[in-house]
Amino acid sequence: RRDALERFTKLPQSNYAGRFRAAPRLRKWHEHWNCKSRTAANFVPRDRYERRPAARGSPHRAARRSFHIMSSGRVYIVRHGNTFDKGDTILRVGGRTDLPLSSSGLAQADRLSKALKNIEFGQAFSSDLKRTRQTAQAILGEQAYDIAEFLTEVDYGPDEGRAETDVIARIGAKALEKWDEQAIPPTGWKVDVDGLRTAWQAFLAGCDGKSNTLVVTSNGVARFLLDVVKCVTSVPLKLRTGSYGIIELRPKGPVLIGWDIRPED
Repeated sequence: RRDALERFTKLPQSNYAGRFRAAPRLRKWHEHWNCKSRTAANFVPRDRYERRPAARGSPHRAARRSFHIMSSGRVYIVRHGNTFDKGDTILRVGGRTDLPLSSSGLAQADRLSKALKNIEFGQAFSSDLKRTRQTAQAILGEQAYDIAEFLTEVDYGPDEGRAETDVIARIGAKALEKWDEQAIPPTGWKVDVDGLRTAWQAFLAGCDGKSNTLVVTSNGVARFLLDVVKCVTSVPLKLRTGSYGIIELRPKGPVLIGWDIRPED
């Protein structure tokens, strides 16, 4: 093989270029022995676009340029702003209670709009609750958005509209802890866990992989998104009011790259 390679490299430059492309076995030997030549520099294996420059006019140069400009779409998962202000009695509000944003919630929506003002959204979705629609409108301005039913907050059953102290008295602190840390619904709550996971999976599969998507929902629904994406780091299930997460739509599947990001003053 060494002899064949030596004879091959002594060919005139014009023939060398042609035979280099036409002789795959010799090309492999040439790469294996790390031979240096102007023609060899033009050969860039497909898996080395990022490591070796290609000559001007080479088809590999065009391929690498296309590789660079390709970008993944992102899905921004936003939780609506507050529905209670400081000093108010905090109630557990689910899908059956349609409260608007409070004054502090409107301020949170305004901060979200400023934080996301440079993001161009190709499509946007919200639940049909007032608090999510107000948040979506603050972010999008005059841009239209669609209503997705699965984004509506879960039904807290007998605890809907009750103070947190009363909820804990009924189900116990441990049950609430399991909901916050493991997404296990307490007895009496109407939460279709498998249905929400399936809905999130189908939703992400239908998103445009080349543009950004805005989703405005509630805490009880958002947590199940984490079950159908790749999380490179451990994150809390809870998405605080006025916060957002970012999902990147990569070829091998959606990946969580940010969670519970809350814009502050």
